[in-house]
Amino acid sequence: MKKIISITMTLLLLLSITLTGCSSNSVKDTSATADNIAYAITENQYRETDNLSEAVKKEFGSQATIADWSDIKKDYGDNIEEFIKEIGFKYGENESVFVTNEGQESWKDNRHYFITRFDGTVPSGYLVHEQIQKNVIVLGSWVDINYKILVKTNESL
Repeated sequence: MKKIISITMTLLLLLSITLTGCSSNSVKDTSATADNIAYAITENQYRETDNLSEAVKKEFGSQATIADWSDIKKDYGDNIEEFIKEIGFKYGENESVFVTNEGQESWKDNRHYFITRFDGTVPSGYLVHEQIQKNVIVLGSWVDINYKILVKTNESL
């Protein structure tokens, strides 16, 4: 799947260069962020009690890790729409993805961290630990949940 995406992006880049006459140096690669870090979402869903680090490595390779909320805030705090577009992050609680927060997988030992895209309106009863750009994306936590995982890689996908 990753090879197909990479090949598709390469073909689109070549097509763009051909149609616009631009050199490859002037076309932005939108699959990577600063420092050549990329984010992706796992294909499979996992329970918070599963070994999420192992699941990430199984789907994306040994260098992949669970994405951390603090890195997302640092990399995209001023432009969360770019992040949403980059990973294809869908709206709503059912589209939440597991993350860590400052390297910790859970809050108070059993409530696993995840992020949810709410685009500003958070349902009542939802514990918001932190948020980006007025609740566009929020950091929450809960137990007995089953979500995909947000993955951080050290190279563009």
